[in-house]
Amino acid sequence: MIRNTLVIGGSIALALLAWQQSASALAGKFSPAQALRFDPSLASALVNVTESAAIKKDKSQFLGIARHNARLALTSDPLSAAAIRQLGQYHLWTGEREQGRRLFMLSASLSRRDAATQLWIFEERVKANQLDLAMRSLDAVLRTQPEVRGQIFQVLGATLADTKFRKTFVRYASSRPAWLEEFLAFSIGTVAQPKVFAQTLVAIRPFPKDLLTDEQLGLIMTELVNKSPIEDARAFYVRLPDADRRLLTAPDIGKPGAALKYPPMGWQLFSDSNGQGFGSADGGRLTIEGVAFPGRRGTIARKLLYLEPGTYQWSGKADLSGMRDRAMASVRLVCNTGPGTWTQGSLFRLSEGRNSWQIQVGTDCKAQMLSIETLGSESQNEATLTLSEMKIRRISPATASSTASKKSGA
Repeated sequence: MIRNTLVIGGSIALALLAWQQSASALAGKFSPAQALRFDPSLASALVNVTESAAIKKDKSQFLGIARHNARLALTSDPLSAAAIRQLGQYHLWTGEREQGRRLFMLSASLSRRDAATQLWIFEERVKANQLDLAMRSLDAVLRTQPEVRGQIFQVLGATLADTKFRKTFVRYASSRPAWLEEFLAFSIGTVAQPKVFAQTLVAIRPFPKDLLTDEQLGLIMTELVNKSPIEDARAFYVRLPDADRRLLTAPDIGKPGAALKYPPMGWQLFSDSNGQGFGSADGGRLTIEGVAFPGRRGTIARKLLYLEPGTYQWSGKADLSGMRDRAMASVRLVCNTGPGTWTQGSLFRLSEGRNSWQIQVGTDCKAQMLSIETLGSESQNEATLTLSEMKIRRISPATASSTASKKSGA
């Protein structure tokens, strides 16, 4: 809990800094210094000048003007929540914590729209284990100030690492607050711990499938594969409402569209400077098509598998009539060795027509990545291929401690 509190505190500090910077940038457009020349006690201008000083690494300017500016602002606007909060910040930074705390609470009682105040209250309530109240503080800002949601989402995503707070968030999220969909989209690819985010998602009831696209769920899966133990990706996949466990051990299951859903649990198709991959499931059967660019080597498609240790036979039908001028297509199988890392694996070159190989999966190979790779032609022409009727059949249990593959026929 102590470690989580430190992480949360650091995240809040960064988010507060980001919020102050955005507020300062907005204020700069309206030149508060110029406004003060016309009205030296204009509350909004005084607050903006002080905010600009607060974001600087050297706090001496802030400490030199904050008390004076806040008091002057309150003479023209006695209910300025921002000015009261800045005065509270001044007292906190000068060691007068209790006075600073009282002023922050007074600011909060006047307005729930001051993001910096609500972030401070959130941190205080997390420290005090008042998690429901802490969530309300964030919710207040998220509902009333959409322009600072990005900064608040950073705090929220980091705080989910605290298991107690995560339970509180899940209860809150189950009521579908208006900002939930935006938070989920923001968090994909940005949270430091995708496992925590995935665990949070599957705990929400009902599962927020209506707020996430298939592509977004695939991105979460990819994040788990790249940054977490490989079992975390499987654990997340099997909790999805329309997951099909047969895909964990098969390249295709004959179910329309299923083999292309939630990559890389389904086939992940690539399009880059090396080539392009395309997938279709007409008639319920998967077909992978590819284009290899001249002289370029790359991967056009890949799929994650969780094969048990043993000997397997991979088979598939290849149409390589478009692979001319020494262009080549291959299938590679690699073993996962940790988050985002894989063995070099074994490469099998495809030939025209039906192909078949034996694959040995060792006891130390918990998950595998099956990929289709291409090498473009030596001419200036693109090369094309089609791969269909892919199957993986288990022949016998494990007999080796490492993963190897051996061609048995084509």
